[in-house]
Amino acid sequence: MLFSLQDNANTVLYSGLLDEFVEVLEINDPKLTDIKAATLRTLTSIIHLDRMPSFPKLNTIIDVTGASSYHGFLPVLVRSCISTLTAPNPPVPSPFPAPLATSLFSFLYHLASYEAGGEALVSCGMMESLISVVNWKGTEPDHITFVTRAVRVIDLITNLDMHAFQTHGGLTAFIRRLEVEVEECRKEQPFVISLPAPLAENEASSLTNEGSSSTSQAIVTETANIDTSELAEGDTATPSPMDTTESYSNTNTGTTAFPANDSDGIRPSTSTADVPSSSRPDYSAAKTGLSCLPQRAALVKSMLNFLKKAIQEPGFSESMRHLMEGSLPASLKHIISNAEYYGATLFLLATDVVTAYVFGEPSLLSSLQDNGLTDVVLHALLVKDVPATREVLGSLPNVFSALCLNSRGLAAFVACKPFERLFKVLLSPDYLPAMRRRRSSDPMGDTASNLGNAMDELMRHQPSLKTQAMKAIVKLLEEVCLLGSDAHYICWKTPPKHEASPAPVMRTHNDNSSDEEEDEEEEREAGVAGPSVTSGQREDVPPSETASGKKRPVPLVDYVLNVMKFVDAILSNNSTDDHCKEFVSQKGLVPLLGILGLPNLPIDFPVSQACQSVASVCKSILNLAHESGVLQRGLQCLNEKLEALAPLHEPLPSPGGSVLLRELASAPAPGEATAFPQATPLLHTLSAVHAYIMMLVHVCRTGQTEIRQVSINQWGTDLGLRVLAGLTKLYTSLVWESTVLLAFCSDDGLPAGSLFGKEDTEKLLVPDLKGEDGSRSEGIAMEVSESGGLKSIADIAGASNLEEGVTAADSPTLQQSTATQHQMKLIKPLLSSASLLGKALAELFGLLVKLCVGSPLRQRRGQQVTTPLTPPSTAARAVASALANLLHAGLSWSPPPSSPLPKFRLTFLICSVKFTKSMLFDDKKMPYHLMLQYFMSSQGLNAFFDTFEWAINGGSISSPERENFESDEFPEGTGEFLDTWLFLLEWLVNPRTMLDSPHALPLKSSQPGYQPFSPLKFLIHIQKVAFEAVMKLWNKKKAPLKSYGVRISESVLVILCNVIKSEAIIQERLTKEKEATTSGSGTLSTTGPTNVNTGASAASASVSSLVAAAAAAAESAAPQQHPAEPDVNAHHLDQLMDMGFSRDRCMEAIAQTNTLQQATEYLLLNPLDQVARVGVGEMELTEEDQMLQAIAMSLGEDVQLTNTTDSTSGGASVIQPAALKPPLPPQASKELDGEPISKATLDQFSKCVLEGCLSQLDLQPQMVYKVCELLTTCTARNGREWRDNMLSTLINEISCQAKQLLASGSLSSLETVELLCTSALASKFAVRLHLVTLLFEVSRLID
Repeated sequence: MLFSLQDNANTVLYSGLLDEFVEVLEINDPKLTDIKAATLRTLTSIIHLDRMPSFPKLNTIIDVTGASSYHGFLPVLVRSCISTLTAPNPPVPSPFPAPLATSLFSFLYHLASYEAGGEALVSCGMMESLISVVNWKGTEPDHITFVTRAVRVIDLITNLDMHAFQTHGGLTAFIRRLEVEVEECRKEQPFVISLPAPLAENEASSLTNEGSSSTSQAIVTETANIDTSELAEGDTATPSPMDTTESYSNTNTGTTAFPANDSDGIRPSTSTADVPSSSRPDYSAAKTGLSCLPQRAALVKSMLNFLKKAIQEPGFSESMRHLMEGSLPASLKHIISNAEYYGATLFLLATDVVTAYVFGEPSLLSSLQDNGLTDVVLHALLVKDVPATREVLGSLPNVFSALCLNSRGLAAFVACKPFERLFKVLLSPDYLPAMRRRRSSDPMGDTASNLGNAMDELMRHQPSLKTQAMKAIVKLLEEVCLLGSDAHYICWKTPPKHEASPAPVMRTHNDNSSDEEEDEEEEREAGVAGPSVTSGQREDVPPSETASGKKRPVPLVDYVLNVMKFVDAILSNNSTDDHCKEFVSQKGLVPLLGILGLPNLPIDFPVSQACQSVASVCKSILNLAHESGVLQRGLQCLNEKLEALAPLHEPLPSPGGSVLLRELASAPAPGEATAFPQATPLLHTLSAVHAYIMMLVHVCRTGQTEIRQVSINQWGTDLGLRVLAGLTKLYTSLVWESTVLLAFCSDDGLPAGSLFGKEDTEKLLVPDLKGEDGSRSEGIAMEVSESGGLKSIADIAGASNLEEGVTAADSPTLQQSTATQHQMKLIKPLLSSASLLGKALAELFGLLVKLCVGSPLRQRRGQQVTTPLTPPSTAARAVASALANLLHAGLSWSPPPSSPLPKFRLTFLICSVKFTKSMLFDDKKMPYHLMLQYFMSSQGLNAFFDTFEWAINGGSISSPERENFESDEFPEGTGEFLDTWLFLLEWLVNPRTMLDSPHALPLKSSQPGYQPFSPLKFLIHIQKVAFEAVMKLWNKKKAPLKSYGVRISESVLVILCNVIKSEAIIQERLTKEKEATTSGSGTLSTTGPTNVNTGASAASASVSSLVAAAAAAAESAAPQQHPAEPDVNAHHLDQLMDMGFSRDRCMEAIAQTNTLQQATEYLLLNPLDQVARVGVGEMELTEEDQMLQAIAMSLGEDVQLTNTTDSTSGGASVIQPAALKPPLPPQASKELDGEPISKATLDQFSKCVLEGCLSQLDLQPQMVYKVCELLTTCTARNGREWRDNMLSTLINEISCQAKQLLASGSLSSLETVELLCTSALASKFAVRLHLVTLLFEVSRLID
């Protein structure tokens, strides 16, 4: 009716219609009862048209019904209805049957929902009549329904007429009615939690004197009989196979995190002490399987909602003080004691009423403790199982905060051992549905996060609980580790909603639905929990493991995700570090980082949200507490896993194959082996390494300078460098494994008849899929996508390929195709794991490069000042050296002897060259000078050019140089490798990026072992060797390779252009350096290592100077030979020295900067590395020590350094890079010494460049633009005379070819057309003509 009125309001709602409705209602005829009810429903629909501004009918309805007058039609009708319903002997037949009375009360509810309607009901004195309905003792379901509607109308109008509500005893009526309904429920469910004595009866006085954090042994003894918890329902039912708890009739443990001893030998939890079963409370009386009558539950809910709001209303403050002195506590006790009977919603409302009352009247908390209500609440929440709904779980910390407002409540809370019992919900399958977010737009967010945020507030309000809570959190993490490491468990992943089809469960809870409320959907969803289902009823549990009884599935990934969200919310809810430091002091880092390496986790765990949540917790601890122990512990765990991967680096004996595939093929059941760490230990160890890599990437990716320094310092320790060495081996092994597995996934990946890996692939087949000869299938080609997944792209042979009389089922081709598909299905997880881990490693290495190099300082817009260069620290240089060794290892790698094809090495080298490019250059093609320096010194550059020699010689460096480059003569993949190699060489020889990179190194630094890097010398060296390399590809008789010929030629031309352009730039830079060297300005020259060695010897002149460098303060205490000092601003020098910096450092800062502010920033941003005393060992200065030293030095006092390393921080002690020897300085200066490419060499090249370009154009006409660019560059170098000669030669050749094309008089017309269009001579003529046209378009060629 409402929708029709909205669509046709103009025609239907004519003037006088509402008056006619009232006239119908005034007719006193029992036969019209249904019509009257329909009329009231229509009026109810018209009320909501008030939401449409064009049709405001609410005021009209109030007028025609007389709703605002005591003697109006509607108030009289309502009072008549109420008197009839509440009469001791109602007339028969009733003038107000149920349909009419229901429609009337519904009309009142909707009328009161608008402010104007509520005011009308207040004006007519409706409050008294409605309260009389509440006082009515009717307990029939229909009677209860009318009372419920009356309560809801009262709830709406009380705010408008609070005085009338109090005058007519509304609050007393509500409490009495609640008592009546609860008494009716007691007849079905008499159980109530009863305690022999208050939980903290003997503890309140001691807590007052000793503090709220202590508890006596008497309390512990007295509450020993409540040291266990019971399942909320179904304690005699068969537990679900995904449960981690057993029924208390069969267990001897007080925690729900682990199962008890059973026939399978699963060990019990040791988190709490065993308690005799006779001392546990018996809750069997609460589990009758009954539920509250839906109508009664709806009434109780409405009254509790009203009481909850009324308690918080200031107008009820006086009457609320005595609220708990009557029967209300007894009613609340019964509701709270019987969550199974009343449902989670009523349980939550009852606890909310208690919480609101305590917060409103905190001084009366002791009275609630005296009558035992608070003890019942604690017992229901901590001893019995909490109802598994999001709302209840989210409200728990708020309830506990209210109950702990005084020392007695805090003692009772502590006596229940709350945290261990409360946190068990995070490791129980019963609570998993409540932990999940229903929809992405849900404002409540994640239940675990909300619970953690609220728990953080509780701990801050009660600081004495912090230590116990953190211990419980650490124990919770330990229990997760036990679940993930116990061989009796197997991880079971929760299937998506569209895949899960659980058995239907009958709803036992009340949905409390009514026609007045529209917010019952969530309550119904929460009430569908039902009893536990057995393994036979669950379709989302793997049947094989469940049936075998050997391994018990647990949703481990879900547990990890929920626990990490909970812990992260506690640690990072505030920006303070107190929780993080307490967590570290409780040795929480050990189980936290141990989670990433649990063997029972699935192999795809590193890419899951759960792994990301663990990394988020680690990052919160590092960022908030600056606790470097996170990185140290992570590196320790990663190092252990890397050591376990030693078999992966050992090549298989002939005929060879994949180590991962061999492990899978050796498993008893290859199809299921990836799920069991015992069957595939290497694969699961790779997964653990991947998880640690993801954590380190997430933790180290930060913009905070201090955190970046902490990260690089940890990577620069002995442990960090060992890990980098292990990751180097792992990376090369992964690239090889991926290459081999890719070959197995392609029909032409291996030569025909090759035995490489054949034995392992055959083992993957079940007997039904093996062919007669036992050979592997060749019927399906597989394509590998960029993400590492496999996709079948071949079609199964059709009927045309089958012999006559042979059916498809008998076809050996189809059998082989099925076999190949089966093999690919088993190989896919191996390839995916290897490729994803390789990608994560590349991301980590790239991040480490950025940490070593540091990010250049950003300048404000319009600020044109020279940015001071930051010298890399000792740790940064050590890490850069390790990363350079990684690049050298990849470029110099050789395949095992059993490798069947050179293509394998080419594929490996392609990956290595691409990886090298990302490690040496940033996203804007700007080189990292620090990485280039160590790349040169680690012989990586030599290895880079050796790979080129190997490739162009067809797989052998010793082979003679080839004149022709026929594609058939080279192994497959050579073209792609040359294209990748030349592309990187383009970047290396670019003079603009090389000389103007923002990632440059300073010319000098007082750090020991530091040597500057000369980009000019590197450019000279790289261009010499690059020119020699590309000359081996220049002007050859054949195109390099078919597929990549154009791209290779383009790269060669670009490299030659850069070499020729660089000649003038290099000469200009060399001239400037010579002038600076001979001027005697004292500036450190980059043309020789003389000043560098002097600075290094001065920095290490004596032990005292080393210690002073570590303190960054007293370098001048030791006598040193200073080089000639440049002219500096003496005033600036004095100011810097007054700040506590040494003279040498101040001189260095002034030389590197332009202003006093820049010099100060330089000194603050570039602290000297801490160097250990000789014979003393490791030394670490705290911030306080550094501040005291700076103050003492500013006063001219001597500074003595002491060892302040703290080894009692719970496994989080820091290993500073000062304990290491600085990395050996790069010895590349001699290699870089030399002159640039001689002028004679470039002159000789210029003489024959046109010939080479024309030969290139004859083979690849599309290269005309790049050839034009090269000739233009040569013209700019050689001048006008060379240009004129080049153009003359080119034009003469064009003229000769034109004459030959025109000399076709003896040819027929058809032959002439063919000559001019398709002949080789015509093609040469066209491309030369195009070239000369482009050359003349260049303005500087025709000036």
